[in-house]
Amino acid sequence: MRLSPYSRSCLLLSLLLPVVASAHPPGLSSVDIAAQQGGGFKLLLTLSRFDAEILSPMDADRDGRISEGELDDARSDLEALPASIFELKIDGNPTRGRCEEVWADDKDNVLLRMSYPGPSGKHITLQSNIFDRLPGGHRQLASLSASGQEEPVSIDTLTERHRVFDSKIPGGNMTFLILGIEHILTGYDHLLFLFGLLVIGIGFRDAALIITSFTVAHSITLALATYDIVRLPGGIVEPLIALSIVYVGIENILKEEIRYRWALTFVFGLIHGLGFASVLRDLGIGDRTGDGWIVLLFNLGVELGQLGIACLVLPFIWKVLQPRAGFRRISIALSVLVALLGLYWFIERTLL
Repeated sequence: MRLSPYSRSCLLLSLLLPVVASAHPPGLSSVDIAAQQGGGFKLLLTLSRFDAEILSPMDADRDGRISEGELDDARSDLEALPASIFELKIDGNPTRGRCEEVWADDKDNVLLRMSYPGPSGKHITLQSNIFDRLPGGHRQLASLSASGQEEPVSIDTLTERHRVFDSKIPGGNMTFLILGIEHILTGYDHLLFLFGLLVIGIGFRDAALIITSFTVAHSITLALATYDIVRLPGGIVEPLIALSIVYVGIENILKEEIRYRWALTFVFGLIHGLGFASVLRDLGIGDRTGDGWIVLLFNLGVELGQLGIACLVLPFIWKVLQPRAGFRRISIALSVLVALLGLYWFIERTLL
């Protein structure tokens, strides 16, 4: 049977359609989620040039490559892309991120790095709506890696019908307990303040009262400042913390017997709490419901570190220094050092 020219054309077209349809394979992108030490997440979105061009046309000269100039022209559109295609939730609470960097690699892929500040939480979900803007059949490889680890702890392939990446977060909010411990152990001004309070050789009861007073005070301002109920700029708080160290050192020198130090400690503890809160504010804590648990864990970490230091310092003072003749002179010498270091930090934080 002979086919007419029209019939032959239709048959040829029907044979070629599958070839044409498969000439460009379904797109594949990836989104790598990395939990950060101390809270928050980094997301790295990798797109092929073909898919990036669909989302934000940029190959103006049609040479099949993306130049630096073309990328710069499309940068604002690309930076707005993550907010429109990703919905990230931590423990059910929506988290907003921002695009920090856009670049093209040597394979002509376009990469976007996003930052999502906030608590780590225990559970993460990421809904990707990129499929609404790309040809059918697109797939997206999603992975989650824990802080300090390169190997992902969870991997999934997202599609148009399966858009949600769902995973537990290794470590969870306990990260903030560790962060609190690390902050007090590396917060040399806070440690020096604590040392200045204890170096006069007080007994266990007075030491416990002072530490408890300091704890209660900075817990109050830590919570108030984290939730932005009370806020003082760092340019005021940090010099005040240094002055509190100077005052304690001078008081140790001038007074042989110090009463009601717990009350003075409470006042200064309020100031130190504002300094502690700056760490949590920088991580975006306090911007959502459920952050109270984070504040509690961080504060508990601070207290554990503080108690650990006190357990090391007090036996040294009681057993090594105090029984010696001339302990008062030793205490004064150490207090002079405390006051001078506090004065140095005050000058550094106000004039330098």
